Amino acid sequence: MTAIFGVWNGNGAPGAGQACAAMQRALSIYGADRSAIAEDGPVALGVTLARLTPEDTFDRQPLAGGGGRWHLVADLRLDNRPELAGQLGIAAADLATMADAQVLLHAWERWEEATVDHIVGDFAFAVFDARERRLILARDFMGQRPLFYARSGARTAFATMAKGIHALGDIAPAPDLERVRDYLALTNMVGPNSFFAGISRVEMGEMVTLHADGRTERRAWAARTLAASGGRLTAYTHVPMAGVVLDEPEGRIGNEWPVAHAVAGLYPNVEHVAVDAADRMIGDDLERQFHYFEYPALNLCNIVWGRAISRLAARDRHKVLLTGAVGNATISLAGMERLPELFRAGQWGEWFRELRAAPGYGLTPYEAARFTLAASFPRMVVDMAKRMSGRSVYRLAQFSTLRPEVAESASYKAHLDAIGFDPTYQSQKRVRDVTAIILRRLDVHGLEQKGQLGAYGIDARDPTADRRLVDFVMNIPTHLFMHRGVKKRLYQEAFGERLPPVLFTRRPKGQQAADWRPRLRAAMPRIQEELDLARRAEGVAELIDLPRLDATLAVNVTDGPSSTQVRDSHRLRLLRALSVAHFMRKTDRRNSAGTEGSAASGLE
Repeated sequence: MTAIFGVWNGNGAPGAGQACAAMQRALSIYGADRSAIAEDGPVALGVTLARLTPEDTFDRQPLAGGGGRWHLVADLRLDNRPELAGQLGIAAADLATMADAQVLLHAWERWEEATVDHIVGDFAFAVFDARERRLILARDFMGQRPLFYARSGARTAFATMAKGIHALGDIAPAPDLERVRDYLALTNMVGPNSFFAGISRVEMGEMVTLHADGRTERRAWAARTLAASGGRLTAYTHVPMAGVVLDEPEGRIGNEWPVAHAVAGLYPNVEHVAVDAADRMIGDDLERQFHYFEYPALNLCNIVWGRAISRLAARDRHKVLLTGAVGNATISLAGMERLPELFRAGQWGEWFRELRAAPGYGLTPYEAARFTLAASFPRMVVDMAKRMSGRSVYRLAQFSTLRPEVAESASYKAHLDAIGFDPTYQSQKRVRDVTAIILRRLDVHGLEQKGQLGAYGIDARDPTADRRLVDFVMNIPTHLFMHRGVKKRLYQEAFGERLPPVLFTRRPKGQQAADWRPRLRAAMPRIQEELDLARRAEGVAELIDLPRLDATLAVNVTDGPSSTQVRDSHRLRLLRALSVAHFMRKTDRRNSAGTEGSAASGLE
């Protein structure tokens, strides 16, 4: 695993290697074990390597192949090395001393652009074609490794993180207001815009080809629809701070430790660690988030304990951190959307049988029927029915602090329709729509993975996002997800004997960061100070509803029964606005160094 970068002077001018040296310095936080730059006339490619797998010991990037035609750098972890070796005729003895990048080069020499259809794992790579004078950039289908690019005059540059391109000085750090606007609205991330103005991102599952004549071709290569070793493992579970009143909505529990500990207790090789993050408050990690992760976090409450786990893992010298971030889209998919699937397909008998079994899903037959109809009729009809029955209609203003002039404008509503985003979150019509939405909505997986590496030296991996698992989930019959009162059926069949029975009985759902209220009160002076600084930054007043934020700040959050309105106003709208406003302040053109004083703590 590594950070990659490169410069191509399309007019043939020299100096690409010198420019790459500046990029190398900026990206060194993501790989300090080895660095190298290879220059060939107007082109230079480079790497900064963090050795996290045994194969990384043999990494000698940048690489050249095809008789000098191909020049390659890659940030990758291959999960199907033996299969590739068999297809490419690589002997087992040779494979044992080959880095993943070298295997990738052999694959590229064989299949060229079709290589992405053969490799499995997390990757972002760049290939310069000296014969055809083109630069090819590609990312894995889940975007677990980031990759950015920009053109400035005759110069084309790419880098793992945007700071590598900013180091060239051609493009000053500034927020991309359209991307930030959509991010505040929680829309799906469609299009090449990054969080930084003038810098594009290779999208998840995309291949971008940059030509010498200025043409840019973008191809979505990944379809949008998408034995025991005796070693010990450490499992981390967040627990609330001791002695505080928890925010536990009806049907939720704020402390999941007992259930998690029951799972860990089945495996004697698992050391289970409770993480209360008692010394951390909301907003403590804003500076670190900007510097290493380069995106504004949407959930600052969860960032508190998430980053605390990363610190503990780094302290304990763990190099790999496994997560299950998208498990609800793959292995533990609930499958409730099978109800509208059956209804819309006219399978009435099966639908009625599932309605009768609805109590097994935690619903009454009436609620299951209502869920079906809400997913089956046009949004306008569903909204009208909700109003007539006295129920509220979910709107953008409930979870976003975009100014009403922006959020309610006809042009922005047309934009949301064009990118397929429904701010009312109407139930989906098909089971697999849920998987597609969860996997493709936000392209921050790679930024998160790279930030974990830079900030904590950790290789974060998500087995629930494995491409082979996603392919499997997208192609099996949907009754395997829910059937006759059993939801998450695939998960239960796969892990039933490996997990305690309590996981499969009807029980309250977990409430993450249930101790958010005392943390918020403790952090409020610094939140106020940060927002006072940020409101003067470029674009903040144009996008964020500052009067509404000021009204929210004037309301004290107490420890009594917490309403949905309070969660929406403080936990969602206020903290999301804080995160985005801080990001915009740090990227303000008038703050080109991005180092002026901040209410948030430093890079501790």
